[in-house]
Amino acid sequence: MNPKNSSNLPGKIGVKNLASVAGLTERRLYQLSEAGEIPKPENGEFPCRETLLALFRYRRRDPEKLRSEKLAMMTVKREREQLRLGKEAGQLVDAKQCEQLWNSIVRDVREIIQGADIPASTKSALIEAWRTVPLEEYARTFQNDENK
Repeated sequence: MNPKNSSNLPGKIGVKNLASVAGLTERRLYQLSEAGEIPKPENGEFPCRETLLALFRYRRRDPEKLRSEKLAMMTVKREREQLRLGKEAGQLVDAKQCEQLWNSIVRDVREIIQGADIPASTKSALIEAWRTVPLEEYARTFQNDENK
């Protein structure tokens, strides 16, 4: 008997049932379908036979690729956790707040330069120099000062 021609499999399988059979979450099934690893569902149902075959192929794929995917996923999780812990410990600041503070500092420095009793050409050169100081450079300088 040829399993391709005769099958007791239904034509469609719901995402909940497929998740249970495959040992995956519904979310992971949708991720795999978006990545092209398994067929896309229609109205929350996957084509049963094609999807199961695709899942078997997916699970048998190159073990080295699988290891690298798991490592990448673990790295992302670790980085997210480090960010969360950094925020909780008060070691991180909101980037928007930092940018607003930096812009305020630049404005204040420009005003001081404009009001200084120095030649106009020197004022222009100083203001231009301040335009080219990136926020990242300021942050590194500030960080180095804190570590001393």
